[in-house]
Amino acid sequence: MRFIESTQNERDVLERVQTLSGSLMTFDERLFLTALLLREKPKKILELGVAAGGSSVTILNAMQEFHDSQLHSVDIQEFFWDGSGRRMGYLVDDYPELKRNWDLYTGNLPCQVMERIGGGIDFCLLDTMHILPGEFLDFLSILPYLSDDCMVVFHDTELHVQNDNDFFKTTNLLLNALPGEKFSPPLVGKAAFNGVIDSFAFNAEVNYKHLFPNIGGVRLNRSSNDLAWSALSMLTMQWNTYYDFIGEHEIDLLRRHFSRFYDQPFMALFNQIVTYQRHVFDRYRNMRQFMESLNPVYIFGANQRGEEFLEFCRRHSLPFEVKGFFDMHPDKHGKAVSGLPVTAPFEAQKSKKSHPYVFLTADDSEKWDALTIAKTLNYTPMFCAQFLWVCVLPYILHNDFYKFDIYSR
Repeated sequence: MRFIESTQNERDVLERVQTLSGSLMTFDERLFLTALLLREKPKKILELGVAAGGSSVTILNAMQEFHDSQLHSVDIQEFFWDGSGRRMGYLVDDYPELKRNWDLYTGNLPCQVMERIGGGIDFCLLDTMHILPGEFLDFLSILPYLSDDCMVVFHDTELHVQNDNDFFKTTNLLLNALPGEKFSPPLVGKAAFNGVIDSFAFNAEVNYKHLFPNIGGVRLNRSSNDLAWSALSMLTMQWNTYYDFIGEHEIDLLRRHFSRFYDQPFMALFNQIVTYQRHVFDRYRNMRQFMESLNPVYIFGANQRGEEFLEFCRRHSLPFEVKGFFDMHPDKHGKAVSGLPVTAPFEAQKSKKSHPYVFLTADDSEKWDALTIAKTLNYTPMFCAQFLWVCVLPYILHNDFYKFDIYSR
């Protein structure tokens, strides 16, 4: 591992464009990128993931220090995702003198434009989806066009820490999985690290942002034949999206692209992975349809366990509505718990058109009595633990990342 300490000259170069309002990179991250560029002096640079264009400006600015270089920037979106109507890379418009060495490709997957860009790429910034299969597919798309010792830089390598969410991990995994010499900004100081950790006991909303390096690079080692297989094998981890960002059309484009460069065993495994991931997402889509059918829903047990289950349902926006509580001893809880009515199961008025579902959260001493009563009253009883493990948790794992605005960092 080589830690990159920036020089004053490298800082001076970056400070020519230091006021980049809207950039999704911090000054220190752009300084690391600038330092690598000034030391590598690449001739052909590829950028995947443009967004507002902060990294594009940073690269183009550094390129002024060496000659005969070209930046090729690619983004699957055409317009910036803040709803302003501005096009991807709009920050570069503020620096028209930098545009002469810049080619921008938007509205396409990398595999659709790589033939136009061509090979011999000796520096690449990979900063796209950050969720599976995102950067893994991007890397496989561009690998045949990278030079033998290409420097590949990954941004948002600690995004899974910042968001306290395991979804945003693709750049971190790729950076660490690919063979080659690694490059990193200086590590955070011990005092700053301990300050964040020590505050954990007193503040549930600890900000872990930039506790670890959020950018890093690897100089590819082409003497290893495992570069493509390293990325392909990680695609067996469950994808965080299918159909929404990567659908059948995109998979077909990738399949045709990969078949030009990778052998039959590689393609056979890729097709098997796609089939598996499609099956997984179809299963969870069916789970949502099943949960949407669970109406009306009641919780049997107005105790702490029942309140916690209700809060869990609300927090995760499960696709059904809890109508109220049944309890063997409703008088102990008053007329309402957490804003919902509490009634004895025998007193509940059932609509002839409804077939209530009941989640059993009764105390262990009353659990089996509650099950018997629910069946007697023609309710459909479900044990919460089984329901959570079989349906809800897998559903949440594949859908919770949509609750984050993954583009609003």
